[in-house]
Amino acid sequence: MDQFVLEQRIRTAKKFLNDELTHIKVNDGKAHLRVNEVGYHLDTIHEAERLGLRHLDDRHFAKIRRTLTNIEAMMSLSKN
Repeated sequence: MDQFVLEQRIRTAKKFLNDELTHIKVNDGKAHLRVNEVGYHLDTIHEAERLGLRHLDDRHFAKIRRTLTNIEAMMSLSKN
């Protein structure tokens, strides 16, 4: 996967997760995730960023890819 595409996917996912946190904090009923789910996904993304996207081994790359795919699926559900 191209480095630029992965960075874009991470940016989009982080924006969605931060928006979810905002919805949770203001309790407006628009949140689709629980706070612990948001935290888990953000931790996974931060771990990959801490290691460096270029230096991810196969296990970490698979984990971040799976996490991003799950988040993107939730993003498409929340738009409908």
